[in-house]
Parts: sequence; structure tokens; C-alpha cells
Amino acid sequence: MKTVALTITNLFELAGALFLLVLATSVLLGFDVLSPVLNYINAEPLITVGLALTYILYKSEVEDWT
Repeated sequence: MKTVALTITNLFELAGALFLLVLATSVLLGFDVLSPVLNYINAEPLITVGLALTYILYKSEVEDWT
């Protein structure tokens, strides 16, 4: 289970880095990339549920580490 939690942690870090890259690209190049992505996530309830379950699993594993 610790391997799953580490994988989730790494994926969260990767998603955060990609988010910052997209945000910087949007600001520097002047086009909006985030709106279509956020609209897609909001339109698909299974993605939202999957993200929520992943976060809950992540939080439960992190609490076990401490």
C-alpha cells in the first residue's frame, strides 16, 4: 500500500508541475489553455469522483506515515 501512496504522491507532484507550466505558458504566450481542461473535468463526473477517491486514498496513507 505504501507503493500506491508513493505513486499517488508522485502523480500529484507531476500534475502540480504541469499545472504551473500551463499557467506560465498561458501568461507568457497569451492564450487560454486552462479553460478547456477545467470545463472537461467539470463536465465529466467520473473524473471528479476519481480525483476525489485518489485524494482520499492519498490522505489516508499519508496519515499512516506519521
